Amino acid sequence: MVKMGKKKRVFHFAGPVAAAVAVTLLIGNWMVWAEPPMAPSTVWASVTDAAGQPVPLATVTIQGSGNDPAHYRQGLTDGAGVFRAERLTVGNYVVTTKLGGLSTSKTFNVAGDTERFVLISLVAKE
Repeated sequence: MVKMGKKKRVFHFAGPVAAAVAVTLLIGNWMVWAEPPMAPSTVWASVTDAAGQPVPLATVTIQGSGNDPAHYRQGLTDGAGVFRAERLTVGNYVVTTKLGGLSTSKTFNVAGDTERFVLISLVAKE
């Protein structure tokens, strides 16, 4: 009977220790899984002329690496010379602006979960 009592003590001691280890592992894993992924970014491209005036109706193309459609946006600037691209993922991009025979490109980086402002001057090259 004495031996059985010792075994019970060992099991009583091992039970709470095992439970504490299990809870610690579950909480640790939950904390890792609970981290949200980086949210996509919004990029604002502001296009101006040589005098610093906004350029409306300029074509703006934003292209990231690869052929993934999530890394590509295209449209026209509004009356204030601004084009907005939403939900761009982390990475490097090239923004190209065209109007008539004028064209300008600029490289920028999206870090994620931010708003990024890109200023582009569309001027004739001499």
